[in-house]
Amino acid sequence: MIAAGAGEAVTLPRRDWATLLQRVSGIEALACARCGGRMRWIAVIRERAVIERIFEHIGEDSALPRMHRARDPC
Repeated sequence: MIAAGAGEAVTLPRRDWATLLQRVSGIEALACARCGGRMRWIAVIRERAVIERIFEHIGEDSALPRMHRARDPC
């Protein structure tokens, strides 16, 4: 909520990340590459072993990316 003054509060509508990405960048993140329909969430996987099995099954590297030290961009 944002204070509107004199004791009033204004509530802003919440938008999901895919809608915001579409609005800002013109990218339809949840569009199916095959049919163009809108995809939906069916699960959130948090177990590392399960994620590694899925990546290996589809032929992707399951190793974590190497972290580099932060440095001054100049």
